[in-house]
Amino acid sequence: LPRPCRGAMVEAGLLLSILGLALFLRLLALMDMPFGLWYDEAIHGMSAVRILEDSSYRPIFVPEANVASPIIFMQAASIWLLDRNTVALRLPSVLMDVGLIFLLYLLARRFLGGRIALIVAFLLAVSSWDITWARNAMPGVSTPFFAVAGVLSFLWALRRRDLASYALAGVVLGSGFWYY
Repeated sequence: LPRPCRGAMVEAGLLLSILGLALFLRLLALMDMPFGLWYDEAIHGMSAVRILEDSSYRPIFVPEANVASPIIFMQAASIWLLDRNTVALRLPSVLMDVGLIFLLYLLARRFLGGRIALIVAFLLAVSSWDITWARNAMPGVSTPFFAVAGVLSFLWALRRRDLASYALAGVVLGSGFWYY
């Protein structure tokens, strides 16, 4: 196996550091900040708990929360793993946002190169508005996540030029519409 060059190793290390910083900033005092639960977050939590407790409740759209169900199902899985608490409810948004930072890095790297992509990822990682959206249990972070994922998947399909790749890109794009 060929050994990766030093530059690639440094870039990967810097990217992992940026993603670690982003995760730290989004998880720091997540139980307490923002204080309490917003009304929408509470509705999401109650809907997620209902999914866990009522086997006949498998909504496509959750009218009480006025959102499509995927984010509620992710929150239900998180609550199932971590118990009923604020962190469990907000964790899916945090993870999706860290994923957004990684995907944006990939997109920026494709068009602007590795150094600029690292700067873009760092700026998003420390952006106060992005941290704020990532720290609440609402689907706001899903829109930029799927927008960037959609662009990347279509670029990948254009390179591969096969039906399966275009179908996958369509699924990613459709998922973005469904999540928000």
